[in-house]
Amino acid sequence: MSEKSLAVSLTLVISLIFLTGYTYLDGYYDFYDISVGELELDIQNILVFSAPVYWSIFVDYSIIVVFVIISVLGFLLAIKYYWQRFATKIPVILGVIVAGIFFVCLFLSHSLGLQSAALDISSLNRMSVGGVPLPKEFSEILARHPSARLHHLVTTTSTVYGVIRFMGGEDRWVIRLPTSPNLTTQVYQEGGSLT
Repeated sequence: MSEKSLAVSLTLVISLIFLTGYTYLDGYYDFYDISVGELELDIQNILVFSAPVYWSIFVDYSIIVVFVIISVLGFLLAIKYYWQRFATKIPVILGVIVAGIFFVCLFLSHSLGLQSAALDISSLNRMSVGGVPLPKEFSEILARHPSARLHHLVTTTSTVYGVIRFMGGEDRWVIRLPTSPNLTTQVYQEGGSLT
């Protein structure tokens, strides 16, 4: 394999990993109606979030993956043994199979992100906010729904994202608080109190 084809192959693999991570995050934050562009994520963060997709594919579908790998290897060995003239095509066939795995992961990553967010919402930490007046809508929600709770989702350099959850229901609202010198937030780990 020449240096040029190796560089092109690595670029394509890293691009697919990046797209998988981006699509996973897009699905995750789409659950909360937040655009990934709002979150100021760097390339490394996006690359890291492709790992849950690949992990999920290989763990949840491990029997299928093992069967496909064994079948392909058996097929390639048969080609190499019985048809020597096709032996030079084995790297191309393997490349197509690897690319297929990456594209399957890319295809499933958005729905896996949505599923992860739906599972994670119950474990978000409670949050309290002080130092700035809360949006009028938030005060109205709390007045109408005393069981509503504010939970911390993510903090960027410019915004704190919270999720208002209503006990006993699927409803949720996202609140965006611009960071300012006066804004104070406290995030409570599981078991912490808001006193």
